[in-house]
Amino acid sequence: MFRQRGWFWTPLFDRWQVLAALLLAALFVLLTIRFDRTPPAPVFTEPAANAQLTAAALGDAAGTARANDTVRLFVGDTALGDAKADAGGQWRLPLTNLTPGQHTLLARIVDANGKVLASSQPRNITVAPAATPTPAVMAPIITAPAPGAQLTAGNLGDLAGSGRAGDTLRIHDGDKEIGQATVGPDGAWRFPFPALTSGAHAITARVVDANGNVQATSQPLNISIVDAATPTPAVMAPIITAPAPGAQLTAGNLGDLAGSGRAGDTLRIHDGDKEIGQVTIGPDGAWRFPFPALTSGAHAITARVVDANGNVQATSQPLNISIVNAATPGTTTTPGVTPGSGGTPGVTPGSGSTPGVQASHQAAAVRQARHQERRQRRR
Repeated sequence: MFRQRGWFWTPLFDRWQVLAALLLAALFVLLTIRFDRTPPAPVFTEPAANAQLTAAALGDAAGTARANDTVRLFVGDTALGDAKADAGGQWRLPLTNLTPGQHTLLARIVDANGKVLASSQPRNITVAPAATPTPAVMAPIITAPAPGAQLTAGNLGDLAGSGRAGDTLRIHDGDKEIGQATVGPDGAWRFPFPALTSGAHAITARVVDANGNVQATSQPLNISIVDAATPTPAVMAPIITAPAPGAQLTAGNLGDLAGSGRAGDTLRIHDGDKEIGQVTIGPDGAWRFPFPALTSGAHAITARVVDANGNVQATSQPLNISIVNAATPGTTTTPGVTPGSGGTPGVTPGSGSTPGVQASHQAAAVRQARHQERRQRRR
């Protein structure tokens, strides 16, 4: 390139060659600047790689690019929209209409004619279905038993009600927890009562979360528990044990009517269809009733069990008796002899005559009583 001339070195080419070389270099630079106009590829900053988004809240896609470049956002091959990078190179576009599942986002720089000049790295995301709204916590309702109900110990039945499906309920008697129940898919729940003491109780159902925190409480249900009643013996007909059937009683000295039956029953004593008194059977099942004054002749005595309203529940077998008048003082009762003047018998025994008047009445009463007793037995 250079040659020596004496003490000097001189270039082998002249100044025109140098000028031509400089012009070629300048032209190359100008051509490079003119034709190498490929913009830098855009970069995603949102959403994060492999982000899981909710269909109801997708948010935005955002990133960086060369200032004033037009960025077109794609999901697969579908364009979602355009954004222009600001002076700081920032751009942002909302994500819309993405179905649940996996998606690939691309940001592409386009010119005025829509020609793609540069493309970002793909950004993979997943869209999850929107969660089903959770119903608000609601206080459970107790529907059974009825408010103020009186339940019998040993036969309490179930506590039942309604609430929000799936809720866990803690059942309380006052402040004491007595069990748990879960509200079914249909909103109904049922809880069998445990043994409860007799007396008043205030029952509540409380909604609790997974940590046992109370979220809501029902209105209290006030009930009372009573002890099971002692079984009431079946109604039984009373029995007359005294006097004996067919007995002949003397007026003025009739004595007592007595018998047995169900303890506590009320008896009405009847002479035929006429009530002649009442008596209550004692704890030992025995009863006694003093005869009132009865007329002479035959009588059919019955004892009838009655309820609180006076309805007859059961009746004894009739007791047939006869009442005779007491003998008059100073008269004889020798059969077949009628007192006469001077003490001479008015009727001679064995003559076939009618016996004395008093004896005749007594015999007739006895025969009538026995006849009625035989008829009653045949019934």
